[in-house]
Amino acid sequence: MKPPLRTKSVGTKVSEAEFALLEERARGAGMRLGEWVREALPSAPAESGPDSGEVFGILGSVVSTVSDATAAISAYTTCRAGG
Repeated sequence: MKPPLRTKSVGTKVSEAEFALLEERARGAGMRLGEWVREALPSAPAESGPDSGEVFGILGSVVSTVSDATAAISAYTTCRAGG
């Protein structure tokens, strides 16, 4: 069965240190960053806590960054291939 088509994105900015931490957590789970974010974001607590807004912001930014990077790499390889 195919996974659902993903047409929406969520974005925010993170520091180098925050991004490195997210990448480390994804690697620790044996996942790519985008996969990890898609799994972690919906399972985050729904109740507001002292850091819940920041966590959602960071994860949203990672989703956006991964999406942007994927598009840029695709465009670059298409250009390099003469397309």
